[in-house]
Amino acid sequence: MLTQLTFYELLIYGLQKTSYAVVKQPSDFQKMFWSSRKVKILDSDLTEFAKKLAERFNLEIPQLDIKKK
Repeated sequence: MLTQLTFYELLIYGLQKTSYAVVKQPSDFQKMFWSSRKVKILDSDLTEFAKKLAERFNLEIPQLDIKKK
Protein backbone atom coordinates (compact mmCIF):
# COMPACT_ATOMS: atom_id res chain seq x y z
CA MET A 1 0.00 0.00 0.00
CA LEU A 2 1.31 3.45 -0.92
CA THR A 3 1.29 6.13 1.72
CA GLN A 4 1.35 9.88 1.33
CA LEU A 5 4.82 11.33 1.97
CA THR A 6 5.32 14.50 3.97
CA PHE A 7 7.39 17.39 2.66
CA TYR A 8 10.27 16.42 4.95
CA GLU A 9 10.21 12.81 3.79
CA LEU A 10 10.39 14.01 0.19
CA LEU A 11 13.54 15.99 1.06
CA ILE A 12 15.08 13.01 2.82
CA TYR A 13 14.39 10.70 -0.12
CA GLY A 14 16.37 12.80 -2.60
CA LEU A 15 13.99 15.29 -4.13
CA GLN A 16 16.23 18.20 -3.14
CA LYS A 17 17.78 20.72 -5.48
CA THR A 18 21.49 20.62 -6.22
CA SER A 19 23.70 22.28 -3.62
CA TYR A 20 27.17 23.70 -4.11
CA ALA A 21 30.21 24.46 -1.96
CA VAL A 22 32.87 26.96 -3.04
CA VAL A 23 36.22 25.62 -1.85
CA LYS A 24 39.67 26.67 -3.04
CA GLN A 25 41.82 23.61 -3.80
CA PRO A 26 39.65 21.10 -1.92
CA SER A 27 41.41 18.18 -0.28
CA ASP A 28 40.45 14.59 -1.02
CA PHE A 29 38.68 14.51 2.35
CA GLN A 30 36.63 17.62 1.49
CA LYS A 31 35.69 16.14 -1.88
CA MET A 32 34.56 12.91 -0.23
CA PHE A 33 32.75 14.78 2.58
CA TRP A 34 30.73 17.00 0.24
CA SER A 35 30.11 14.24 -2.28
CA SER A 36 28.61 12.04 0.44
CA ARG A 37 26.12 14.84 1.11
CA LYS A 38 25.33 15.26 -2.60
CA VAL A 39 26.98 18.68 -2.73
CA LYS A 40 28.97 19.69 -5.81
CA ILE A 41 32.29 21.44 -5.16
CA LEU A 42 33.26 24.50 -7.16
CA ASP A 43 37.07 24.81 -6.95
CA SER A 44 37.49 28.57 -6.58
CA ASP A 45 38.52 31.29 -4.18
CA LEU A 46 35.33 32.62 -2.58
CA THR A 47 36.21 36.29 -3.13
CA GLU A 48 37.02 35.69 -6.80
CA PHE A 49 33.82 33.68 -7.17
CA ALA A 50 31.78 36.53 -5.65
CA LYS A 51 33.46 39.06 -7.95
CA LYS A 52 32.65 36.97 -11.03
CA LEU A 53 29.03 36.60 -9.93
CA ALA A 54 28.75 40.34 -9.33
CA GLU A 55 30.19 41.06 -12.76
CA ARG A 56 28.01 38.50 -14.53
CA PHE A 57 24.74 39.58 -12.88
CA ASN A 58 25.55 43.26 -12.34
CA LEU A 59 25.36 43.00 -8.56
CA GLU A 60 26.62 45.38 -5.90
CA ILE A 61 28.79 44.00 -3.11
CA PRO A 62 29.79 46.86 -0.81
CA GLN A 63 32.08 44.62 1.29
CA LEU A 64 34.23 44.05 -1.79
CA ASP A 65 33.80 47.63 -3.04
CA ILE A 66 31.94 46.41 -6.14
CA LYS A 67 29.36 48.78 -7.58
CA LYS A 68 26.63 48.17 -10.15
CA LYS A 69 27.49 49.35 -13.66
